[in-house]
Amino acid sequence: MNVHNVFIFPGVPEFMQKSFTVNQYLFSAENKFYLMKIYISVNEDEISAKIKKVDDAFPDVSIGSYPMLNDIYKVKLTLESENQESLNSAFDLLMKELPSQIIVSVKKCEPNSREDHHELINTSKECQQRSRLYSSTQLNSLSVVDMEHYLDTSNTTSLASALKSAYAVFNQTIQMYSLDEICIGFNGGKDCTAVLHLYVAFIKKFYPDNTKRITGLYLKNANPFKEAQDFIKNCEANYNIDMIVIPASIKEGLENLKESHPKIKAVIMGTRRHDPYSSQLKSFTMTDVSWPSYMRVFPILDWSYAEVWDFLRTFDLPYCRLYDEGYTSLGDPKNTLKNQSLLLKDGRYSPAYMLQEESLEREGRNK
Repeated sequence: MNVHNVFIFPGVPEFMQKSFTVNQYLFSAENKFYLMKIYISVNEDEISAKIKKVDDAFPDVSIGSYPMLNDIYKVKLTLESENQESLNSAFDLLMKELPSQIIVSVKKCEPNSREDHHELINTSKECQQRSRLYSSTQLNSLSVVDMEHYLDTSNTTSLASALKSAYAVFNQTIQMYSLDEICIGFNGGKDCTAVLHLYVAFIKKFYPDNTKRITGLYLKNANPFKEAQDFIKNCEANYNIDMIVIPASIKEGLENLKESHPKIKAVIMGTRRHDPYSSQLKSFTMTDVSWPSYMRVFPILDWSYAEVWDFLRTFDLPYCRLYDEGYTSLGDPKNTLKNQSLLLKDGRYSPAYMLQEESLEREGRNK
C-alpha cells in the first residue's frame, strides 16, 4: 500500500533496513534528488521571513525546518530539489539572507542520498563552534537521564545494547573499587573520548554528591597531534579532570604511575576488540605478570566502530576535530595519515563517521 510517495513495509525493522541495501536496485529512480543541510544557531522564528523569501523565489525547491535540541545549533534547514541548478541558486540566496555568524555548518549530500555528505569548508563553522564549546566553562556533558531510552530493556537497537553493556561494566567497576582507586586513560582518541563521556555520566548517577575530581592518565608520546593536545586540555578543564601526564610508553608509564599514585588499582580504557592484540581480552583483565599490577577495565570492548560514532553523534558529544578532517584512527603525525577510503573526488575528505567498512579503520596508520 502507498500514500503518494510513502510506502509501508511489513517486517522486523532491523532486518528490513538491512534488506534495503541488497534490494536497493528495486527502488532506484531515473530522477535524481539533491539535498543540502544548513545548521543554524538561532531559533526558527528569527529567520522565518528569510526562509519564506527563498521559498517563494524557488517553488521547485522544498525547504524543511527542524528544531534541534543541543548546544551547538538550534535549527536544521534542508533544501531539496530534483533541479540541481535551482537548489544551488536557492542556497546562494539563503546564504546572502542569513547573517554569517549564525551559520554553524553546511553539508552537501551526495545525489540521491540523505546521509552521505561532506562539509562545505568555505561556510562551515562547526569546527570553530565545537572549539568554543570545548573551551567554555559550561559542560555539554552526558547524563544517564539522556540515555534512559537506550537503557530500557525494551530497546533492542545496536546502540542500546552497546550502552547497556558499558553500563554493566561501570556498575561492576564501582562495586570493586572506590573512586580513589580508579583512573581513566585518555589520549584524545575517539574510543577513550566515548568512554570519558560515559564515565562522567555514570559517576554522576552512582555518586550524585561527589565533589572529587576524576583522575585521568595521559601517557604522552613524543610527537602528539596539536589538535589532540588541545582537545585533551579542553576536556581536562571542562570535566574537571585531575590529569596525570606521563611522557612514556604504556609499560613504563604504568610503572611510574605505581610509584606516584600507589592508591590506584584500576585503569579504565577505551580499547576495543578490533584493536591490535585485543581479540582475547575480557572486560576486566589484569595486566601481565611482567607488568605493574593493574586491573584494566574495558567498557566498550565489544563496541563496533559504527557504534562509537553512533553514540558520539546521537548525543552531540564533542570529539577531536581531526576526525572531521578524514582521520579515522590517531597515533602521531609521523605514523598517521588521513584515511584514503574517505577521499572525495575534489580532494577533500569525508568525516570519520562516514567510513562504511570497519576493517579499514586503521588504514591511515603505519603503527
